[in-house]
Amino acid sequence: MTGLSMPSKYLSNNDRLIRYVSWTRLRRDENGNVLGPLPQAFRLRPGESYLSTTWCEYFKGTDQETIRCSVTELKNSNLVVKSKSRFCVGVVKDISDCLASFGKTARFIHEPKPSNPAYVAVRNWPDDDEILDMIAGEIWTDCFSNEDVAEIIVKPCYVSERGDE
Repeated sequence: MTGLSMPSKYLSNNDRLIRYVSWTRLRRDENGNVLGPLPQAFRLRPGESYLSTTWCEYFKGTDQETIRCSVTELKNSNLVVKSKSRFCVGVVKDISDCLASFGKTARFIHEPKPSNPAYVAVRNWPDDDEILDMIAGEIWTDCFSNEDVAEIIVKPCYVSERGDE
């Protein structure tokens, strides 16, 4: 008898993902103001088979509150968060539509980890400069600094009904 595996939980089109982006992977103007992520922020590292993200709607609350809760999870995980880094948000439908325009598809799968129960693996992630440039420049552009996130007032973070399924 083989072990039973848990069914995959796929995210819906309106779900948002948050990704940590280091200072070196951010586009900046001549004065050092952050304009958004560079395509390199979405390139898989050698040996990676999927893009690591965190699911905002795993938590209850307003859009801002779920961002704050997601960042809190990221900071509580084994990720080293630097002060100049950013947290960039993308919407599953926008990402999927962008990929589809290049004939690509990805799967957005909730794969909780002990260090981050809101963890999402984006599988079948492309390794194409043109796609990653569009993802960075047009899709995953809503970015928050550590200071921005700290200003979001939030009650304790609670898991949403969808996150608790």
